[in-house]
Amino acid sequence: MRFERPTGLMFHHFHGQDHPQTQGSINGNTFEAILEFISRKHRLLKAKDWLDRAKAGSLERNDVCVTFDDTLACQYDVALPVLEKHGLTGFWFVYSSILEGGLEPLEIFRYFRTTCFDSIDEFYERFFELAHELLLEAYHTSEHRFDHGSYLTHATYYSRSDRWFRYLRDNVLTSESYRSIVELMMKEARFSIDSARDKLWLTASQVKQLSHSDHVVGLHSHTHPTTLAELPAAEQKTEYKRNSDSLNAILGYRPDTVSHPCNSYNCETLEILKSLGVQIGFRANRLSVASRSELEYAREDHANILPLL
Repeated sequence: MRFERPTGLMFHHFHGQDHPQTQGSINGNTFEAILEFISRKHRLLKAKDWLDRAKAGSLERNDVCVTFDDTLACQYDVALPVLEKHGLTGFWFVYSSILEGGLEPLEIFRYFRTTCFDSIDEFYERFFELAHELLLEAYHTSEHRFDHGSYLTHATYYSRSDRWFRYLRDNVLTSESYRSIVELMMKEARFSIDSARDKLWLTASQVKQLSHSDHVVGLHSHTHPTTLAELPAAEQKTEYKRNSDSLNAILGYRPDTVSHPCNSYNCETLEILKSLGVQIGFRANRLSVASRSELEYAREDHANILPLL
């Protein structure tokens, strides 16, 4: 694998250190193997070195950095020791509502569907059944309209069921109806939200410690909407302004980097981010972008590297 332009490696979920194995998660050994594999053909830089070069316009095509999304405790517990072993630092893109005591369903729901069923397909079977009961004919209409081959094409590791689930969640169901379906399933499984939330996310003190240890902490919206680009510009600005304010209160400065949650952004998003002083940003894939800006650096998901190890 060779990257055609400066690229970030994108990581989310890890297992080990009391964190359970979930769909798409990797352990510390696999993380280390990925870093070593990439280092053979690319220059793997510390986060601040990569950022300084990006701002100076001096990045080279083989320059690579490590990035983490979603403020997850498993990253701190499992991946951070590996980075420290190799003398590396990373970008940590933080959505901030959970640092203020909020409870965002995105990660709770993911944890539920990947730990409370014998397989992800068992979860999907029940979810699709309940969605069908709720949507009735609209379910069949949406299924007929859904094109598996062209939806989320960058995520080659997604199965058809993965794509259909995300299509229903993000394009057919309202946020309220999606939440009601999953909450019904959680009730059926007697799942404890409180026990899960204590295991999932970084604390404010850990985020501050990362910054003090020369990692780069960046924006990732306040509540992590999965379709942020569909929000009115005023709501997008609120998402990122609250994100910036929250991290400023923790770190004592406003982050000037961002990664776009679920790769969802538009021209208005980019203007909002610039108005907040954000200089460098990352997409969630390496697909071609017309007139790629400094807020649209490419990233490679770790799942696309695994088959090459």
